Amino acid sequence: MTMQEFFHMGGHGFYIWTSYAVGTVVFIGLFLMVKFQRDKIIKQLRRRYRQQKSVNEQNSKTTASSNKAG
Repeated sequence: MTMQEFFHMGGHGFYIWTSYAVGTVVFIGLFLMVKFQRDKIIKQLRRRYRQQKSVNEQNSKTTASSNKAG
């Protein structure tokens, strides 16, 4: 079997290789979409964590100062 026969695949090569190409593009697209969504979610979680940490620190300072006053 020659390389030309392999790529021709008995007259069905165009359809087979096109389906491989489309499948590869779809898988790459899905991978990138999931990666970007994951990165976005991680950024949101880090932002929320920093905000919550800041709120907790402010609350603890307020509580400590009110305990000293009382």
